[in-house]
Amino acid sequence: MNPKSNTPIAVCLVALSAWANATTKEVQFKLLRMWNGQTKSGAECAGRDFETPDHVKLSSTTVYLSSRDGAMKEYRAVLNGAAKIISDGKLGTGAEVGERRAVVLLTGGKDCERLTEIVFTRDTELHLLESCSADTVFGFERQAGRK
Repeated sequence: MNPKSNTPIAVCLVALSAWANATTKEVQFKLLRMWNGQTKSGAECAGRDFETPDHVKLSSTTVYLSSRDGAMKEYRAVLNGAAKIISDGKLGTGAEVGERRAVVLLTGGKDCERLTEIVFTRDTELHLLESCSADTVFGFERQAGRK
């Protein structure tokens, strides 16, 4: 994450790996580990680390907050710490109205110069998908949406 950023979720972000299958364009993700912890602000968080055949890292993190406002505050903190915001918008209809999703670039990753991160809110949760490969992040999000 951006070393200049002082966001509470930074403690929970862990880089992970993922691999692409060139013939089907499906991305296969091997689960390496599951973990949990707390942010600097005390919020519970959990994550999963994945690896792909070509060793591209991917991190999936969920931060559990006490309110939608808390989730939005953390969401804005991620955007404020980003090197570049690619997209930012509202999601959903009905009960999901007000949910947000953004794609951002972060600097200071230990495995690469720039990390691509998809961040979104769901009720009182903040979800983060992070990788050195944009294709890996989007592939993971696409496949997770099918389940």
